[in-house]
Amino acid sequence: MKKAKREARKKKAQKTDEKKDKSPWFIFLILVAVPLVLYWQATSFDLVWDDIDPHLISNPHLIPASSDNLLYFWNAPYEGLYIPVAYNG
Repeated sequence: MKKAKREARKKKAQKTDEKKDKSPWFIFLILVAVPLVLYWQATSFDLVWDDIDPHLISNPHLIPASSDNLLYFWNAPYEGLYIPVAYNG
């Protein structure tokens, strides 16, 4: 009788361990899938009209792309905006 109870506990513990092993992957999948589903439609959007000229086309620090030009954005604001991650993206 005691042996049967021990075996039942072992099986239950194994099932619990299997669930614990799968849960990080499930959480990872949810954390990746939800933003993809929510923001997928944004991939077809155009740029905002006020971003195109001063920040992309007329920006002398982006036209010849070099490490020195990209490092400029980490040291000083451009057009009154300090957004180095956006320029280096």
